[in-house]
Amino acid sequence: MSELTVGNYAIEADACKAFDQFVEQVPHLFGAYAEVEGYYLNRRVGVALSEPRIDRILIPKGPVVEAGWTHGPIGVEIKKSGIKAGRAVSQSLDYLNAAFRIEAGFRPRLILESCFIFPLDSTSGMAGSIMAQHRVGCAHFNHRGSLVFTVGGMRAIEVYSSGNVFARELPMGRKAGSR
Repeated sequence: MSELTVGNYAIEADACKAFDQFVEQVPHLFGAYAEVEGYYLNRRVGVALSEPRIDRILIPKGPVVEAGWTHGPIGVEIKKSGIKAGRAVSQSLDYLNAAFRIEAGFRPRLILESCFIFPLDSTSGMAGSIMAQHRVGCAHFNHRGSLVFTVGGMRAIEVYSSGNVFARELPMGRKAGSR
């Protein structure tokens, strides 16, 4: 996979800061959790896995759901700019096979249906198709300053700098087994 992360983030902490600052401006759209720990639901045979810790989990609030998002909590894996996205895709796939612990006065177990890599522009071709089938997507800031989440080149969520939101149900990722 030759896709590179985008933007001008020299270190991962810069990308995290930019992402967090944007999300903090739209508290009516998402509850945000950082560095969320979890555990794997199924261990892959012959692979030594440490316990997962995802960079961010966004819990969509009413306006996002009302706009059309039906896929629940959103995982976000954040990287610095200019690196190949392959490792982040592998991490995202692992996160979709995990349950995460969100502290909310009790210890609920949260399973993600989708995970996005920030800052990564839309992917295409075979890699984009495989990512879409597994609901691994891309998130980046576009030229208008919106935070855009895409899967398989399709805009899934766009959070405008005005605080408005576009969202839709994703048609991909519903098949399993033989095709």
